[in-house]
Amino acid sequence: MRRAGELFKADVMFLELPDGTAKEPEEVLRAWEERAGGAAALREQFRSKILQFRPDRIVTFDRRHGCTWHADHRAVAKIVQRLALPIPVTLAESRTDLEPPVRFVPGIADATRIDARHTWDWLVRTMECHESQFSPELLAMVRDVPDEERAVWLQHLPRWRSWHHGAGNVVRVWQQLKSHVRDRIRR
Repeated sequence: MRRAGELFKADVMFLELPDGTAKEPEEVLRAWEERAGGAAALREQFRSKILQFRPDRIVTFDRRHGCTWHADHRAVAKIVQRLALPIPVTLAESRTDLEPPVRFVPGIADATRIDARHTWDWLVRTMECHESQFSPELLAMVRDVPDEERAVWLQHLPRWRSWHHGAGNVVRVWQQLKSHVRDRIRR
């Protein structure tokens, strides 16, 4: 990840959570929650790091498939989609068919196709930064994807959907509102 950050001259921040702890996102989340001191503490770590960074948009994985079914990717997606931050969220909806010939297909029916022909080399260079994730053979197959198939798939979440995934945040906001009203009444 640091190499990919260097490639794009970007800052990379980590939460110091263990990588590759389980095969299913729920198990990954349990391991991370234990490390963080509970589910609320884990969400707060994500929330504070994101707000510290102050992005204009969050691009994350779809919790249902994580692009490659990687449990850590799906766990991150679950957390981010539940935070209900005031930041637009875009999901990476490309599913990768790793059988030759390699293809990138939409992970959901209503994903938006983004023509990636002019940035395909950057995609490959980014993948090369993750040696533990992609073999040289797979990278060669991605490099050889025909021009007309060089696309990625995204879905921009509407703001209401962020709140839909943030039931815990609704409770927190309700408590803050009650506290605010109570303070106003006391004045």
